Amino acid sequence: MHFALQWRRRGGLMLAAGIALVLVLALVLAPAGFGGSKNTAAHCIKGAGKSIKIGASLSLSGDFSADGQAFERGYKLWAQHVNSHGGLLGCKVTLDIVSDASSPAQVVTNYQKLIASDHVDLTFGPFSTLLTVPSSKVAEEQAAEDGGVSHEQRPVHGAAAASGAEDLAEGRHQDGL
Repeated sequence: MHFALQWRRRGGLMLAAGIALVLVLALVLAPAGFGGSKNTAAHCIKGAGKSIKIGASLSLSGDFSADGQAFERGYKLWAQHVNSHGGLLGCKVTLDIVSDASSPAQVVTNYQKLIASDHVDLTFGPFSTLLTVPSSKVAEEQAAEDGGVSHEQRPVHGAAAASGAEDLAEGRHQDGL
């Protein structure tokens, strides 16, 4: 119980960290592929009319819900901004956000589904080490089954998210992305 109270006290700091993360993502990913064109479909690296699907498991309820909800708002604002400025690598960004209820077991299920069933192009990692460690294991296991680790399938935060976009921009991707 002490752990949960400690996180609630630090909620303001965590909210600020979440907002800072979104700003870093916007600044870091900006040079990697969203230009001034409003017509994203004609220039998408995946082909006309395609989008880049980003999956994330966030704590929309449970012990980390304040932070998870802040991340969700930030990701949605980021996607809206990116899409209004030409998309990511010329493609419209779509988000597939699922709730893990602050549960390590649920985060495992969520990332298995996002990667193996939903076939997202990129994943953003959850909030809290309690959830990030098991989600990373899922991503690594899935990548090993697919014959190698790809940045698109590794849950990431902050500047590390840019490496997936840089790989896409430089043609280092799989499945015809």
